Amino acid sequence: MSQQQSQLPDALAKLQELRQGGVLTEEEFMRAKERLLQAPSSDTLTVEEADAMLERVDRVERHATLAELQLELSRLEHNWQSEESALVTLEDGQKKIPSMDDAQYGTALFAVQGIVLFGLTIFLWFSTHSILYLVLCGGFSLYPFLMVHWNLSYWRTKVTRYEEARHGYEEQRKKIEAKIREVERRK
Repeated sequence: MSQQQSQLPDALAKLQELRQGGVLTEEEFMRAKERLLQAPSSDTLTVEEADAMLERVDRVERHATLAELQLELSRLEHNWQSEESALVTLEDGQKKIPSMDDAQYGTALFAVQGIVLFGLTIFLWFSTHSILYLVLCGGFSLYPFLMVHWNLSYWRTKVTRYEEARHGYEEQRKKIEAKIREVERRK
């Protein structure tokens, strides 16, 4: 096999890339392919052989692209499972996706504590008329109300993080799946 003929598949593959990339029109591609095939050589390829060679190159490229996309999808799934396990809580061995419903129990508990302490503060102040009781107990009675705020903020942040991570994962998955469908349609 001559050196020129051994370079022919590479040259044809390069022409194919240029055509697929939109650099060459179909007509320009056909003229360039015919010039390559008409180059002097002892063992010239026919147009059918060149087309078959190009089809094989396309098929190999499609399979390689599909394999890369499948690997990317697999990595995305693995990363999401790791991230999700860090964002969800476990109850009785079951995954529990965070929701604002989770904040209700803690919030109610802190609110009741605040009301009880506030009532105690008022009772002590009326019974002793001591400003010291009012300041000390009043300060303590504010603590549960601050905890209500903290609890709601904590759960709101946790829910938002989960929803954003889930949305990002779903968007990436859709993009990869669209690329896979596009490559499969080229068959």
